[in-house]
Amino acid sequence: QHPSNRCPAWRCADVRWPDMPPAEGETRVQVSIRLRPRVAALDEEEGGGDGERIVVEGSRCAFRQHAFQFANVFGAAATNEQVYAAHRVAVADVLRGFDCTLLAYGATGSGKTHTMMGAADGSEPGAVPLAADTLFDEILARHDDSTSFSISLAVLEILEERCFDLLHDRATVVLRSGAPAGSKGGALHFHGLEEVQVRSKEQLVAEIERGKRARTQGETYRHGCSSRAHTVVRLRVEAARLVEVQGEGDSRESLSDLSSGVLTLVDLAGSEAATLNRERQRVSEGIAINKSLHWLKAVVHALAAHKPVLHFRNSAITRLLQPSLAGQAVVAVLVTVPLQPGDAAGRDALDALMFGEEAGKLRLAPSKNNHVAPSGQVGKLQALLVQMADDKAALASDAESLREQVQSYQALVDDLRGGLVTAASLQAAGERRAAELATALRRSAVLESQLGEAQAAREAVEAALHAVESEAGAVAARNAQLEGAVADAIDGRRALEARLGDVREALAEARAQAADREAALAGEREAQAALRAQVEALEARSAKVEAAAEATQWHADELARRNAAAQRALETVREESEGLKREKESLASVARAKGELLILKSKLYRSRSLVTRPRSAGPAGGGGCTVGPDPRVEHGVGTPE
Repeated sequence: QHPSNRCPAWRCADVRWPDMPPAEGETRVQVSIRLRPRVAALDEEEGGGDGERIVVEGSRCAFRQHAFQFANVFGAAATNEQVYAAHRVAVADVLRGFDCTLLAYGATGSGKTHTMMGAADGSEPGAVPLAADTLFDEILARHDDSTSFSISLAVLEILEERCFDLLHDRATVVLRSGAPAGSKGGALHFHGLEEVQVRSKEQLVAEIERGKRARTQGETYRHGCSSRAHTVVRLRVEAARLVEVQGEGDSRESLSDLSSGVLTLVDLAGSEAATLNRERQRVSEGIAINKSLHWLKAVVHALAAHKPVLHFRNSAITRLLQPSLAGQAVVAVLVTVPLQPGDAAGRDALDALMFGEEAGKLRLAPSKNNHVAPSGQVGKLQALLVQMADDKAALASDAESLREQVQSYQALVDDLRGGLVTAASLQAAGERRAAELATALRRSAVLESQLGEAQAAREAVEAALHAVESEAGAVAARNAQLEGAVADAIDGRRALEARLGDVREALAEARAQAADREAALAGEREAQAALRAQVEALEARSAKVEAAAEATQWHADELARRNAAAQRALETVREESEGLKREKESLASVARAKGELLILKSKLYRSRSLVTRPRSAGPAGGGGCTVGPDPRVEHGVGTPE
């Protein structure tokens, strides 16, 4: 993962290609992402579909703190035709002699087979039948071109590293490559593979469907009908123009503008947790699938890093894709992931996105193939034309001995030319089918007309018979109905006369009630006028009251403001009073302290006086105490106040 693609706060504008753009003449592998919409059955198996949603912005997307950029990102609402349209030009280039590979990668149940093969009920064709349409539509569009095409089909399956031919009773196919280990290219040979020559779109689609029915499928822990192997549809298209070459006194036919292209369509089996399968066979198949996908990722990683590739021979799928991934082909990768994978599928989705990112780094240099295989229709035709030219040259010396041989060669050439596909042959086949359809439609119209006439005659006879059989009964029933109707009419007339009298009485009563109601209505109107006058007077008084209320409200607001100011002043006075009170208490405390200090001084004075008082004179010259200075004066203590 490139460092710039790991960003906790992802912004699409920060995503860049991880390396330098391709050089002139090179191209990258075109990677497209397709998001599978939510499917209840699959999402429940993967954790309920309540995991993190893949964020998409244009051709960029982000998932689990990783940001990616691809050639295309198709949302959950995209159709198979929209996805295929992004790669239609590459498929059409096969007719010009370029090789093209379209590869679908993703976990089991992510939508690979739906994208490649189409819906199971045939309602939406996938990339494979759409590619068949493209090839034949392009050939038919070249109505002014004398180019002839040979189209050969093979449908293969790679199951547990073994390759099988699905169009010929699952015959074993051995892949051989003449390229040395570590090289990028090399011709690939399919020993045991028998290609089917196709001449029309209908035949091609029918043969592909026959190959699909021979695939190995089975139930896994994640999908009820999962592909247990890689499926490969391989179309080899050879093209040539038959021209007449003028020689010395003679002319001969030759082939020019030779080209050969191979279209490889691969539906890879999905990665999965193999050990979660219950059956031993499914476990073995899952292990083989994961192993082959591992080597495919290793090859892609090595090619993206421009390192020597030593892993092509480690798996059958990498050997089959070696000419495409490392050669001169146009390669497109379709990565399928769920739009909102559950916890169990989140790791597989991130792995698929990272694989697509690595594949997008591969650089290729597609080139046109101007040669054809000797074993193909065009190769055989070319060899016969050369041999015919040589034999015609030898006719001058030995005409009789070689005439029959040249005629046999001409028959073979005509037979081989009949197997080639051209715009004229397709148009003629279409005209033949249209004529056959028109004849069938005309015959059907005649038969339908005859059938309609016969049915009309039968219905007329049946109707006449039914009318005759029911006529007598109908007449009797009609007479009985008429008699009953007469009696009912008499009773009805009497009832109507009685009802008419009742209606007249009701009408007179209704007229009287109407007069009373008109008088009441006039009174109601007068009452409404009086009430309207009262309402207008009340509205005027209400306006005056509202004005007085507004003035009263203003005075009340003014009084409230003054009251608030007085309250604040009162609070200030209270605070000052409290301060004076505290100051008074402090002065009282000081006075008490002074009194106590004076008392202590007085006591100290008396105690000192007792100590320094002079003693009385002794006998006969006995000495007395010398009276010293007053200790109160000496120590700064005066007479107590």
